[in-house]
Amino acid sequence: MTFSVVVPVLNGARYLPELLEAVFAQGHDVEVLVVDSGSADGSVTIAAEAGAKVIEIPNAEFGHGRTRNLAAEHTTGELICFLTQDATPLPGWLDAYAAAFAADVRVGAAFGPHLPRPDTSVMIARELTDFFAGVRPGAHDADDPVFLSNVNACYRRACWEQVRFADVAYAEDQAFARAMGEHGWLRAYVPDAGVLHAHDFSPLGFARRYFDEYRGLRETAGHVEHIGVRSTVRDVRGLVRADHRWMVEQGWTPGRRAAATGRSALHHTTRKLAATLGSHAHKLPAGVERAISLERRATAPPAGPKPTVHRPATGPSPYQPVLDVLRDGPVRLAPPMSGMHAGNLHVAVVIPPFRRGSGGHSTIYNLMSRLEERGHTVSTWIHDPEGRMASEWPAVIRSNLREYFRPVDGPVYKGFDEWYGADVALATGWDTVYAVQRLPHCRARAYLVQDHEPEFFATSAQSVFAERTYAEDLYVIAASPWLLNLVTGRYGGRGRTFQLAAEPTIYHPRPVERRTDTVIFYARDVTPRRAVPLGLLALAELKRRHPEVRVVLFGNDQPIKAPFDYEDLGIATPEELSFAYSEARVGLSLSLTNYSLIPQEMLACGLPCVELAGRSIETVYGSDGPLELAAADPVELADAMERLLEDPVVWERRSQDGLAFVAGHNWEVAATEVQQGLRDALWEREIAQPEEALVPPLAAALPPAWEQSARAIPLERIGSHRVTNALFARLSAADVAAVRERLEPDLVEHWERVDDAERASLALILGTYYEVPSVLAKTGLRPEQPPEDVHAMARGPLAGGGAIYFADLLEDALVRVGGSLANVERGLDFGCSSGRVVRVLEAAYPQAEWHGVDPNEAAIGWALEHLPGIAFSVSPQDPPLAYPDAHFDLVFAISIWSHYAEGAALRWLEEMHRIIRPGGRLVFSTHGLHSVSYYAQTGERSPAQLAQIRRALYRRDHWFAAEFGEEGDWGVKHAEWGTAFFTPEWLSRVALPAWSLEDFAVGQNSDNQDVYVLRRR
Repeated sequence: MTFSVVVPVLNGARYLPELLEAVFAQGHDVEVLVVDSGSADGSVTIAAEAGAKVIEIPNAEFGHGRTRNLAAEHTTGELICFLTQDATPLPGWLDAYAAAFAADVRVGAAFGPHLPRPDTSVMIARELTDFFAGVRPGAHDADDPVFLSNVNACYRRACWEQVRFADVAYAEDQAFARAMGEHGWLRAYVPDAGVLHAHDFSPLGFARRYFDEYRGLRETAGHVEHIGVRSTVRDVRGLVRADHRWMVEQGWTPGRRAAATGRSALHHTTRKLAATLGSHAHKLPAGVERAISLERRATAPPAGPKPTVHRPATGPSPYQPVLDVLRDGPVRLAPPMSGMHAGNLHVAVVIPPFRRGSGGHSTIYNLMSRLEERGHTVSTWIHDPEGRMASEWPAVIRSNLREYFRPVDGPVYKGFDEWYGADVALATGWDTVYAVQRLPHCRARAYLVQDHEPEFFATSAQSVFAERTYAEDLYVIAASPWLLNLVTGRYGGRGRTFQLAAEPTIYHPRPVERRTDTVIFYARDVTPRRAVPLGLLALAELKRRHPEVRVVLFGNDQPIKAPFDYEDLGIATPEELSFAYSEARVGLSLSLTNYSLIPQEMLACGLPCVELAGRSIETVYGSDGPLELAAADPVELADAMERLLEDPVVWERRSQDGLAFVAGHNWEVAATEVQQGLRDALWEREIAQPEEALVPPLAAALPPAWEQSARAIPLERIGSHRVTNALFARLSAADVAAVRERLEPDLVEHWERVDDAERASLALILGTYYEVPSVLAKTGLRPEQPPEDVHAMARGPLAGGGAIYFADLLEDALVRVGGSLANVERGLDFGCSSGRVVRVLEAAYPQAEWHGVDPNEAAIGWALEHLPGIAFSVSPQDPPLAYPDAHFDLVFAISIWSHYAEGAALRWLEEMHRIIRPGGRLVFSTHGLHSVSYYAQTGERSPAQLAQIRRALYRRDHWFAAEFGEEGDWGVKHAEWGTAFFTPEWLSRVALPAWSLEDFAVGQNSDNQDVYVLRRR
């Protein structure tokens, strides 16, 4: 990492020489910039003579935020450190910061401790020591208390560029800390990055400084310091005692302690007074305020309108998708395809952030996991505009999702940066609807409605936004007839219902003794629609009548206030709840909107349950079904619970009816209903289009290529020429002229016709083919080509030197994910044939150790003889390879997985995982949906076969045919070696989470094959 150190200065001559000496002594090649705002004490000369770059600005232009932004713009380091002019870094300061930023790429800013100088007063020395001793070392997220100090701080340039300092009068560092958290960056406290720094003033000087400090906190953070006689005496007494203890611990003599104690009392008293006065400085006359202030400034002009305070933008609104949809409308859906509602689907489910115990998410994944079991692909996309999960890595989120709810196999993504389309995009909450409508490359959109969400809010913008979603053009799959009636009757929507169900493997009567005195209540008070205050009143009335009743509350992670004693189960796992339900006599669950799954899970354990009459409950359970219903009245609810406690006949009837009800409601039926809803959403689009407008099933020539992808992804040709340019840069103009002189007439014509980029490529290829000495010497490319009886993908003049095209393709793929071939230490060309690609890499990047393997013995034999410097070996046709674990940091395979059947593809993927080190990459190309269009346009495959391939990809994501027959493919004879096509959904399903899918580039290999980059976890 490279460092820049910035020091704003105004008359800093006292400490500036030792500060600069300490910075330059850190052992790093560091760039130091001093920004002077009008010093009159020789600070500029001191800085220049020490070797610092100096920028001078007028004093009137200085601002804590804007001046630091100006300084950062004039530096180049990856890390930008800020010091004040009196903060002297200790040895190891920069090393400590370098380690902190290297440990976690999410760290955007770091700060170190301020250590007292030997002559620092006791109050300041003790306060600094105690403060930093209480800060937890390491990374802090946005939920941790905000602290960041530009006395001693370091910023990752990428973070600063994204956030920048606010132009505020004071506490620009604190404002930055809040803003960076909103962008998902972490702060780190680095104890070993210490500086000597402590302001020591006279009692009056301290008072004036604290006046400025607390005035600034009022202006930037709204903090107001209050004062009271008793609280001030109490606070000052406590602080003086703390100072005295510190002096004892430091071994001060009694006489020295006595002298310092008096100053300590004066200091803390004046600080309290000055802090309060600073908080209310805006009420003082301007002249008085300037006289008190160490900065000699007043808050506002003495007269006139109240001034505004500039507030920097805090980032996009979490409701931006609402505006996008209302302004621009939904993104156009992909063209409907004939028969697209049949077969296996790719469902992209968009969810809000979650936590353990979320009932709505539990329902989603009870359904989605069962859709996967039926052969559908399910990908999860988290819409988190408020950044509630910003500090969590996708792999951690996926692990938590699988732990908290019924596990799914599909990939999980934060946001939509990697969005690649779907058959159906499924919204699952009001706020996800707007995001779903802006997602491209979808055949249909649907809306899993579990409740009437406008009722979650008071009269508000959110309730208006939520209401609008039911009138949007999404096919609704509603969790009760009551909900569907609302959507269709009130909002004009359309759709179908699905039933909720209890998981029978978890919720069933457990072998525990059922108590006759226990009522268990779903008391999730963070969810107002669960009517917890109403339930508590009903339980209080029941306890008044029957003091012996034992009450158990669950559903909250914190205890709640209740007018009676109770047992707290907190947030329990489903298994723990099933035992609690099996032990209790009566369940209580109240639903003011759509019905909850809780009563059904209680019934599944043989536990009768009291619920609210009317609304959605009776549309599902009936008016006299398994539930004991009562009005929303605490007395009537107490009556209902009392009946179940005292009347064994009523209890037994409700218990048996509940078990019978649950037996007829299960998740398999629910999944079938949701599956049908998804198919209906697609079928609507099919029947709404005239037959000629539907994308044909490849019975004839295809329309434009992108329309044949199930995700409708357009081809983006990237194709820079990084490797070509690097090799060409080794040649002189005379070398290029020498190549042209060797050309045959037909090649001369081609040479003159092409652009400069292609001419550079031709100079390398043809210069190697014609064995121009300077080209061979300077590039390291070799002219040898295999004979006709040895396998090679190309021969002749345009194959000179090997496949430079694929070297460019590989470098492009790595650069897109932040890598480079220049950083490879050991690489493998898997399926190298006679070495057409790896020979180019060995010439362009000789720093790496290059290997090549292939099962074709003749090709490997030729490569061993003619391409020295590369470690070639014959590979088996089945794993394993003869390499140790974690041996390579890069493996690439050009058109190899385009030949494997599913079983072989998986086995070789596992072998790649074994031989690639953690963090290393696998880059490969293979046939996908775009290849179907490619072959239709070239005529290389018949329309009938392409229709078969596309149907297989659309329904199963993979197609294979053993097309080489008994003769094999250049010596490779294997039942699982033929021709294969697959989709990114298939790869995500089989590769994640052992790999992360870093890049998917449609048709990048010769406008035909897709290119993938996998990173080994």
